[in-house]
Amino acid sequence: MISFKNNLQIISWLIYSIPLSLVCGIFVTEIIVFLIVSLFLVYIYVNKDFYYLKSKFFKIFIIVYIFLIINSLLSEDIFLSLKVSLPYIRYGFLSLAIWFAYQNNEKFLKEFKYFFIPLIIFLLIDGFFQFYFGKNILGYSTQSSRLSSLFFDEWILGSYLQKFYPLLIIILFHDQIEKKYIYLNFIILTLVYLIVFLSGERTAFYLLNFLLIILFLSFNISKKIKFFLYLIVPLVILILINSPMKERVFLLDNKINFKDKIISFYNYNYKYYHKTSLNIFLDHKLLGSGVKTFRVLCDDYYYLEVTKSCSTHPHNYYIQILAECGILGIFIIFIFFIYLIYKYINLLIKNKRLLNQKFHQAIILSGLLVYLWPIATSGNFFNNFLSIILFFNLGLFIRNSNSNKL
Repeated sequence: MISFKNNLQIISWLIYSIPLSLVCGIFVTEIIVFLIVSLFLVYIYVNKDFYYLKSKFFKIFIIVYIFLIINSLLSEDIFLSLKVSLPYIRYGFLSLAIWFAYQNNEKFLKEFKYFFIPLIIFLLIDGFFQFYFGKNILGYSTQSSRLSSLFFDEWILGSYLQKFYPLLIIILFHDQIEKKYIYLNFIILTLVYLIVFLSGERTAFYLLNFLLIILFLSFNISKKIKFFLYLIVPLVILILINSPMKERVFLLDNKINFKDKIISFYNYNYKYYHKTSLNIFLDHKLLGSGVKTFRVLCDDYYYLEVTKSCSTHPHNYYIQILAECGILGIFIIFIFFIYLIYKYINLLIKNKRLLNQKFHQAIILSGLLVYLWPIATSGNFFNNFLSIILFFNLGLFIRNSNSNKL
């Protein structure tokens, strides 16, 4: 039999390395995910421990997986679609493996901290270095005022930090005993907030603010934290006002009011993608056109101008799923989103001392709600970079929920 302790430790270390691997490149991440899933499945098979495979979460995931396979087999481009849907099962196993490691490794968050915090600090240092000197520590220049750090020519630094912000909060504050570091922890969170803003990624910045609003409304904030906020918030506002990035992030234009600017921005950038998606949906109502087929069909279903109507995806999760997965697909994600809202409201109602009793679950739930927020521009829902982050957080969510009800 495979040693439980050794297998658990190896899987845990591999999980800790996922955030770093995403910075290094998706190929590295896929190798790590493959190793995690393989070790987890071998352990289950050899030790006959099928507890996680029998969970409601995995049963529901398998139903969704079968739907995606059927969707691909009936799609307009079977091969292209199956390339995404067939290996999609690895994400479900990844969530289970994270649940397994988090549940059985008592030092999971403490050990994770030594992997994750140095990475975040390095990205902060590199981000501010790039902001002041026009190039990152490795000498790479984007020839732009926007920040990319170690992501080089990809503008995803802000999105990366925003999506891992809930995990950062959990790791920084999971040990309530270490209160002497509370101000240092808030300084780190504030610096991450500033880097997200300076990255120039509007959606990431707006969603991060939305997350913080949810958390502030949910938790009882201590006097120490309030005092810190009174000191730091004015400083942050001053930096935002004087940053050259404010025009891009806030869509500032003296000649056009904010509402008209938003409408103009939407019409110019996303209106055609969304109307093309609707055209595709109208011809594939029940099951959609097939996973990843928007990029193929937009040439035939474009709205007005093909150059403005075509892209790899329509830049909104729900609109993409409506076009590619039809009514059944949008029903699945919508029901899941409603379930998350129900869980969060239920958590607030039943747990008055939320911060101490259900701290981790509330943070992860908030992160998932923001991740799946319908009214926001987004990447490709089936993109492996984004899917790994989503199912990474789902693994944490399962662990922090009542396992018997999943």
